[in-house]
Amino acid sequence: MKNKSLKQPIIGTSAWSTKEPNILSEESLLIIKTTLEKEGSLIIEHWHYHGSRAPDLLIFDDYEDFLEYIYDNAIAGDIIDTWAMHKLCKNDNKLVSGKCPNEDDLTPESGSY
Repeated sequence: MKNKSLKQPIIGTSAWSTKEPNILSEESLLIIKTTLEKEGSLIIEHWHYHGSRAPDLLIFDDYEDFLEYIYDNAIAGDIIDTWAMHKLCKNDNKLVSGKCPNEDDLTPESGSY
């Protein structure tokens, strides 16, 4: 997939350069691949060039799936922010946690999870 290029934006008057980070650089892709292999899931926030729509938030477990998403859904100029999910999502920083109730609005007191 390395030789594949991203779709080009329909609009855009920005100056383009090599100064800004490139999500498809060898360095960036190595960090992403290594994180997926050694740490697990990757959270990405996909910001669309010129604010063409709200950002997409996704989780990937597989490097090839990540690349396929980028080449199929991103255009040149989009920003892809990434985080290692298991470094961020810990038991001590959960916003809310709860069990799903049955039809009587009851939840199990125990169970294997």
